[in-house]
Amino acid sequence: MATALYTLRQMVGESMGSGLDAEMITGVPTGTLSTTGFACSTLDQYEDSYFIDWTIHFYTGTHKDITRTVTAFTGSTGVIVFSPAVTGAVDGTDYFELHRDFSPSQINSKINLAIMMVETEYLTDKVNESIVVNDLLTDGLFEVWTTSSVLTNYTTGGTGTLARESTIKREGTYSAKLTNTIGNAFYIYQSLNNTGLYAGKTASLYARANTSTADRVRISLTDGVTTWYSSYHGGQGWLTSQPDGFLKIENVTVSNSLTELTASFRIETGAAISAYVDKMYLVCGDTIYEYTVPTGFYTIENIYQEQLTIGQFSRKYDLISAENGWSFLINGTTKKIWFDPNIASLSSGRKLRIEGQSKASQLTLDADTTDVPPAYIVQQATALLHQALITGNDAVSQRHQTQMAMAQTLANIERPKCKTGLRGFKVDS
Repeated sequence: MATALYTLRQMVGESMGSGLDAEMITGVPTGTLSTTGFACSTLDQYEDSYFIDWTIHFYTGTHKDITRTVTAFTGSTGVIVFSPAVTGAVDGTDYFELHRDFSPSQINSKINLAIMMVETEYLTDKVNESIVVNDLLTDGLFEVWTTSSVLTNYTTGGTGTLARESTIKREGTYSAKLTNTIGNAFYIYQSLNNTGLYAGKTASLYARANTSTADRVRISLTDGVTTWYSSYHGGQGWLTSQPDGFLKIENVTVSNSLTELTASFRIETGAAISAYVDKMYLVCGDTIYEYTVPTGFYTIENIYQEQLTIGQFSRKYDLISAENGWSFLINGTTKKIWFDPNIASLSSGRKLRIEGQSKASQLTLDADTTDVPPAYIVQQATALLHQALITGNDAVSQRHQTQMAMAQTLANIERPKCKTGLRGFKVDS
């Protein structure tokens, strides 16, 4: 079961202190709400000024992930004052932590160090289906967004709005929704680099599209000399009535004098309408047998090629064997998967399903989670924090040394439970 960063941090904080001598306290604002403070009824057991110079951190609510320093505290009313001010008054959703000796970022760093210590021991299953065979476009499945209205690898043209869509889609997590303004065309496009590689080659462009309006939506491909267009969408939603459901520009010859190679998905001029695209791929030239390893893989065990039916991969018929069908190679500084052209039969437009394992990830935001067992993380992070407080041979340092040793012993007991079996082939070997 995954554990959130803020939960781990609070567990670590609790392990570092006890009772009224706590290292960390949690609470909820109950009144006197402002941009520089609030009252909390559970804090009225502490004396005036007790929390001055403590760090306050909001871990959920309106001001989540914000950290400030306490500048005043009134015990009789439980009123905390902090600096600098936040934008908008604190409210009842702003659950908070108070930290004495360590800031939340310092505790987070020890949590992440504990995770890093076992990142190649606690491996989790990972699957990626982002690679489309022979596709020259980056993110032809429209899965990578900078914001909910900005596609990372595409540019917009004309006048309209672009939106990430998670409900009306054909595959994957998202489609791209385009809406033009009245009387204007609107489109997204991507231009290839190193266009000289495609001079004189045969190119084809395909896109899965959805719209309820006929004769307004199509795709285009231009080499700077000639622009080709597909037929218009008929307005029947996803083109499931067609054998493969694609808008198509097929087998056009790119000019030897090309100045660009740009693919676009378009709503042409007219009334305001919406259209969705959930797969666009561009093929030009020979079969591609090298693909960059998707990010996050520590090992790769199996690779499958998609069947004609969207999202179907047969373990019996579609497995590309690692024994002789594919291997890793280095292309510059980039790790690639290379398919043996004498063995692997790759089909344009089919997705590749890559199965393997990933290392335990670092945590950044309070809501980020990890599957690494918390019993290990908490004790290891606690040991590291106590170690940081050992500054000599005085009584305080000796107490922290004792606490560090106890926590490290418990962490060592829990660490073997973090080991999982390595499957497949290491990507970085």
